[in-house]
Amino acid sequence: MKIEFKNLVKNFGRQVALTGVDLVFEAGSRTALVGPNGSGKSTLIRALMGTIHCKGGIFINDLPLLRQPALDFAVAYIPQFAPQTRAPVRDLVQAVCLLRNLDLADVIKCAEELSFDLKTNLNKEVGALSGGMRQKLMIALAFAAPVQLLVMDEPTASLDAEARAAFLQMFDRVAIDTTVILASHRPDELRSLVDHIALLRDGAVAFHGDARSFLAQSSQTVVELRCHLEVDQAWLRGLGFKRVHPQQWIGIFSALQKEAVLTALGWQGQSAVLDLIVHDVENVDLESLTAESHAS
Repeated sequence: MKIEFKNLVKNFGRQVALTGVDLVFEAGSRTALVGPNGSGKSTLIRALMGTIHCKGGIFINDLPLLRQPALDFAVAYIPQFAPQTRAPVRDLVQAVCLLRNLDLADVIKCAEELSFDLKTNLNKEVGALSGGMRQKLMIALAFAAPVQLLVMDEPTASLDAEARAAFLQMFDRVAIDTTVILASHRPDELRSLVDHIALLRDGAVAFHGDARSFLAQSSQTVVELRCHLEVDQAWLRGLGFKRVHPQQWIGIFSALQKEAVLTALGWQGQSAVLDLIVHDVENVDLESLTAESHAS
C-alpha cells in the first residue's frame, strides 16, 4: 500500500503542528517517523488514521484517502496511548474484530504471546487495566491478522523487556509487502524494524532517506580515560575530552570522529594514559542531525 502526504498543514489554535509536509511511503517500505517531542509525528499519524482533519492531501495507492470500510480491513493501528474507556474489554475487542473481520481466537493467541491472558480480562473495564496491559491488548488486535498497512505510534513505550522481545518476534511475521509506519525514539527498533527514516522538526520534514546512513551519523562512542596527573591537558581538551576527576577524562564522539581520536591516543597517549575504556552508544542525536540538515 503506497501512502503519500501532499502539502499537509495542521494548526491547533496558534500552535503549528504540520507546515506543508510532503512525504511518500512506497508500498512495502518500512519507515520510522522520528523527531523531538512536538515535531508532528503523532499528528501525521492521526491524520492518516482519519482522527483529525488537515489541509492538504493524503493519498492511498494514488487515490484520495476515504474512510471506507474496505480500507479498515487493510489497516492495523497501535496508538501511543491505549484508550482508557470504561467500556469492557470484551466490547472493545468485539468492535475491532467486527471492523477488521478478525477471529477472536487469533487475538487471544497473540495476547498470550505477550503474556497477557485476554480471556480472564474480557469483563474488566479497559481503563482498569494497567498501561502495559492495555498496550498488549492493542498489539494483539493489530497482529491478529495480516494487513497491507501497519501504523505504530511508540508501540513498546509501556512494555517491559520480556513483552518488548515478544513484540519484536511477532513483528518478524509481518508480510514483506506490508507497508509499515513506525513512530519511535528507540534506536534498537529503528535498526531492526525499518529501512527508511523520516525526521520531522517543527512540523516539517528535515530528512527522509535510508535508515542505515541516518543511524551511522547518529551513533556515538564514549571514551573514558584514566591518566597520569601530569598529562597534557590542553592536548586532551583539543581532542574533545572533559576532565571529570583529577585523573579521569571522558569524551563523546561521533562515528566519524571515533577513529581519529583513538588513533591520536594510540600514537601520543601511550605514556600518559593508564586505562582506556571505549563503548559505542546507540543514540539518535536528532538535534545535531537537524542542524546539519538545515546547514546543508
